[in-house]
Amino acid sequence: MRVGIFGGSFDPIHNGHIAAARRAQHVATLDLVVFVPAGIQPLKPQGAQATPAQRVQMIELAIADEAMFCCSTIEVDRAGPSYTIDTLRAFRQQYGNDLFFILGADALNELPRWHRATDVLALARLIVIGRPGFSPDVRGVEQKLAGMSQRIQLISGPSLALSSTKLRQQIAAGDPIATLVPPAVAAFIAAHALYCI
Repeated sequence: MRVGIFGGSFDPIHNGHIAAARRAQHVATLDLVVFVPAGIQPLKPQGAQATPAQRVQMIELAIADEAMFCCSTIEVDRAGPSYTIDTLRAFRQQYGNDLFFILGADALNELPRWHRATDVLALARLIVIGRPGFSPDVRGVEQKLAGMSQRIQLISGPSLALSSTKLRQQIAAGDPIATLVPPAVAAFIAAHALYCI
C-alpha cells in the first residue's frame, strides 16, 4: 500500500486540510491518507486549544465521507512528545515500507529542527503541499539535511489562504466559518463553544 501520513494539530481541521489531502492522494496515487493529530508537538509547546478527543472527533466528522481517508490516534494516545520518527516506525509495521509524509510548504522549512530528521527521511518520502504566501526553502533545507531533495515531491496546493490559527481568530471574533470548515465540524465547534475565548 502507498500510505500518506498527514500530521498536525488540526486545531481545528478545515477545508484547506481536506483539499490538501485530496490533492496529495491524487497526485501521489496514494491508497490511503491517515490523519494523525499530534499529542504534544515539540515545536509548539503552547499546545492545542481543543482537547485531543475533540480534535479527533472533528477529524472523524470532516472525513466521514472520504473512503480513502482515516484518522489515527497513535500520537494523542502516546505519552510524551509526538515525534514523527516514532509514528513512522509504528506505521511501517502496520502498513509496510511505502510511506509518504504529507506536510505544508511552511513546515518543510522547520524540518531540520525535527527530532531525528535524517531518520524521518529514511523512513518516508515527503509530499510538500504548496501554501499561498509560503515559499519552501528547499536549497536551505538541503544544506542542513543532505539528500533531502531526493526524498520530496513538491505539489501545488489549494488556493485557500487558510490556517487553523486564523480560523480560531475568526471564531473568537464571532465571524462566520461555514465556508471554511465542513458543516459537521462547524456544528461541533458551535455545540462545544470551542475557540470562543
